Amino acid sequence: MHERCAVCDLRYETSPGAWLGALALGYGIGALAALVFAVIEIWLRPIRDAGLHPVWTIVVLALLATLIGYRWAKAAWFSLLYLYDFMAYGDAPPGPSGPPRVDSEA
Repeated sequence: MHERCAVCDLRYETSPGAWLGALALGYGIGALAALVFAVIEIWLRPIRDAGLHPVWTIVVLALLATLIGYRWAKAAWFSLLYLYDFMAYGDAPPGPSGPPRVDSEA
């Protein structure tokens, strides 16, 4: 992956901590999956009826959901950073300064 966009000079990694939000969203996806699987298990008991241990099965399914959902979480997080103008252009720090403007009249 390139460090910057060749057209607008947008830095793809704005700061060392920029990935933390994506990790939090990914873990949230896993926690939500665990909660959904636990409610389904309490209500319908499909895991226990299949002869599996419910806790370990839910843990494995939640970890799989975290791994599968991390790419979407990363895309959503960087979309939010871009949408709310926290991306960095050129050597400027990240923030609401926006992309560099080019005067077309000159």
